[in-house]
Amino acid sequence: MVVPLPDYIQGELKEMLLNMLNLDADKRPTAKELLDTELMQFQAQIDKANEIKESQNSNELQKIKINELEAKVRNLEIENERMQQIITEQAKRDEERQQQRRREEEQQRKQQEDIQRAHQLLRQQQEQEQQRAQQMISEQAKRDEERQQQRRREEEQQRKQQEDIQRAHQQQQQGGGSILQWPILAKKPPSVEEGIPCESCGNLIPFSEAAREAQPKANAKLPATLPQDV
Repeated sequence: MVVPLPDYIQGELKEMLLNMLNLDADKRPTAKELLDTELMQFQAQIDKANEIKESQNSNELQKIKINELEAKVRNLEIENERMQQIITEQAKRDEERQQQRRREEEQQRKQQEDIQRAHQLLRQQQEQEQQRAQQMISEQAKRDEERQQQRRREEEQQRKQQEDIQRAHQQQQQGGGSILQWPILAKKPPSVEEGIPCESCGNLIPFSEAAREAQPKANAKLPATLPQDV
């Protein structure tokens, strides 16, 4: 019993299906006969067209994928170039920083050398100042020593003059002794009329007769010019 086909199957397809469903095997068409029918040929053309279309679509997809890959490659190349540029700029900045650091180190080294030279010059100046100060101190000490020696000589001369005056005073008090010579370092030798000035009281001590006789001889022994300052 053959099952009836749906109503929407008509024409050659219905006839081919009924032949394929024939209970008699000898009356059923072979596979080659089925493939040679116009319907199957047409279906084969449709399938081939679909394959071609699918192939074209596949080619289009491949082209799209290739374009996408090429775009990715270009983007990667651009990114690579950008990274190379960044690396180059970074290397350039690093080199500039290293050069700047070397310049700063060189400048610091020169500053250290200048500071050392300044310290050395300052030490030399200080040593020279100390030497000059020592020399000035030595010269001042020498001048002070000379002044002290001069002062001691003057004091000694004044002491001798005072002793001479005191001896003359004592001789006058004892009744008049002969004064043979007035000290050479006196500012002015007293005359016979004036007498000898006393250092303690300031009064003039008159000469005795013997002293008056000896005074011209003493005045004759005095130098022509006497020192004015003692």
